[in-house]
Amino acid sequence: MKGIKLSTHQLHMMQHAIGYQPHKVRKGMYEAYRNYYSTGDDAEWNELVDLGLAIKRHDPFVHKDVVYHLTRKGLEILSEILGISITQQR
Repeated sequence: MKGIKLSTHQLHMMQHAIGYQPHKVRKGMYEAYRNYYSTGDDAEWNELVDLGLAIKRHDPFVHKDVVYHLTRKGLEILSEILGISITQQR
């Protein structure tokens, strides 16, 4: 995580994107049941995209909105910050 600085709000948005719920952490592992955050074009999310921690796609249902997804790197950084291993449901 060297050189990457994230705001508290960005960390909250990343957690929200994966549906993070601390009480569902088991043996240091959390299985994310989703990986998306739908909103309008967002400067803080765009910063995460620029850092390679997220990707941005146009929302297929709401033309003015976009959907952000954490990348593998984003999940790894969030795992490191939270001190757990985050996996995704398949």
